[in-house]
Amino acid sequence: MTKAQQIGLVSQIAAEGEALRVARATASQVGKFDRQTAAAAKAFVKPIPYEELQREIDIFCQLYSRPAVEEGLRKFVESTDAQPYLP
Repeated sequence: MTKAQQIGLVSQIAAEGEALRVARATASQVGKFDRQTAAAAKAFVKPIPYEELQREIDIFCQLYSRPAVEEGLRKFVESTDAQPYLP
């Protein structure tokens, strides 16, 4: 289990090349819920216009290329502290 899973940041990790298969398997689980629950879950899924998605990608890349963020991520991965994500 990774630190991100331990603190609830992510619920699942897919091996390289397996993300689409895992996403499809996870999505198929919605069909096992009753209709009301499935409808509520689907209400949260909305298409993101390409321009907005591209802007989010650009912001993400700018943010994660900053030295302070890179150092924080390194600390998160390498630290054995209980809450390594805190400054």
